[in-house]
Amino acid sequence: MTTIITQITDKGVNLAWDSKVSPDGHHPEKVKEINGQFFLGIAGYSRHSDVLHYAEVPDLHPADLKNPNFDARGYLVTQVVPAWQRALKKSHELDPDTMDDWPKGSALIVIAGRVFTTDSVFSITEHLESTGIGSGSDYALGALAAGKSIEKAMEIACELDSRGTGGQINVIKGLK
Repeated sequence: MTTIITQITDKGVNLAWDSKVSPDGHHPEKVKEINGQFFLGIAGYSRHSDVLHYAEVPDLHPADLKNPNFDARGYLVTQVVPAWQRALKKSHELDPDTMDDWPKGSALIVIAGRVFTTDSVFSITEHLESTGIGSGSDYALGALAAGKSIEKAMEIACELDSRGTGGQINVIKGLK
């Protein structure tokens, strides 16, 4: 039960999410900063969230993140995704030739002022406009498109998707 959205502005990326917990009572961290390098938000199974949030991903040199030619997508595809896949395989003793039994989920990543999403099969997509994941994200994105603030957009998502979105609204502004 998650809603995580981004808003891309000239001052950086605004990131917002709700605090509603999963039906199993598990309290996953929905958004976590990874290695001080990027923010990772997860929607889907709690186990998927836990493994991706705590998997060891390769560190970047701080200068890489400030370099205007830094290939964020390349880093995600060649370094981060393989680390996540190894962690999922290890934690679930999964057959490496199939992902049918993997816990399902989607992720939203903010790195170097850019926004990416990925799904359960780890296809990386970059977004040049606001995007979101989770059950209430369509409501929140509609509110953003109508000119509402990111905070108000999350409030609207909580109201219209009360079964899946709610609780405390968290916002980080100006991620670069």
